[in-house]
Amino acid sequence: MKEILEQFSGKTILVIGDIMIDHYLYGSVSRQSPEAPVPVLLAKKDEYRLGGAANVSNNILKLGGKVALVSMVGEDSNGEKLRQMLEAEGLNTDYLVTSSAYPTTEKLRVIDDHNKQLIRLDFEKTDDVHGVLEDELIAKFDEALKTADGVLISDYAKGVMSPRVTKYVIERCGQKLCFIDPKPTHKDSYKGAFLITPNEKEAAEMAGVPSVTDENCNEVGNKLKNELDSSIVMTRGSKGMRIFHTDGGVFDIPTHAQTVFDVTGAGDTVVAAIALALSSGANIVNTCKIANAAAQKVIEKFGTEVVSTEEILSILSKNNE
Repeated sequence: MKEILEQFSGKTILVIGDIMIDHYLYGSVSRQSPEAPVPVLLAKKDEYRLGGAANVSNNILKLGGKVALVSMVGEDSNGEKLRQMLEAEGLNTDYLVTSSAYPTTEKLRVIDDHNKQLIRLDFEKTDDVHGVLEDELIAKFDEALKTADGVLISDYAKGVMSPRVTKYVIERCGQKLCFIDPKPTHKDSYKGAFLITPNEKEAAEMAGVPSVTDENCNEVGNKLKNELDSSIVMTRGSKGMRIFHTDGGVFDIPTHAQTVFDVTGAGDTVVAAIALALSSGANIVNTCKIANAAAQKVIEKFGTEVVSTEEILSILSKNNE
């Protein structure tokens, strides 16, 4: 595992998808509003973090890899803020498209002094891009692809991954592996990707069933594998991961998580680790053990967070004790 992790530093992953600002507003609640039956929050602190494909990119960077990020921001103050946040982490913004038609996506979470989320406000436009914006994103992708070892689609259904853009990306990957963190609404565009990482809820929606259970899990996973001609890594929360490989193999990777503080962004960490490990030559089982350990660590943290290779090695060591 250590040898695999050491290979990360030599790999460049092209990340394409929806980037956003995760905005946290912290405060304390001591009374109800006299105007309506809602709590009154005394605001104390703002915190801004990278979200969506930007968080995926930051995870890759903190795991030692290099990143080429292709995405879109609005022609607004949040767009400038997001660029500055990316640059502060060491992420290149050369492949970002700026649009006056789309605001920069922001998720505002209001948190009380017990770290309980009171409400989330989303500022966004979710229509798929078309026309000139698709052309600009495709041109940026083609430029970034030249130096990439693998391609990761981080689809949050906020506009960037239109069917045309998604299908183009998958077709252009050629011998380079293409990984997808999916959104069910775009399922039909994912055919032919190397590997897709739905959680149970996403897998159920994509397969057209009410939910994923122990009884139908294999049926759902194999259905998606066959329909999309892709390996499926289904993340199952406390049950770990189940791998449906295109060679016909089905494997379980159990989780050893002890503390679950916040699952926000865990999927970003998983797909970042998978992209780096498989691009570094790891097999699918060892890849998912690494990704599982990364997720185990990140859910012990609050909000969108990152992990290091040292933390992953520590978790792997504990899991093997």
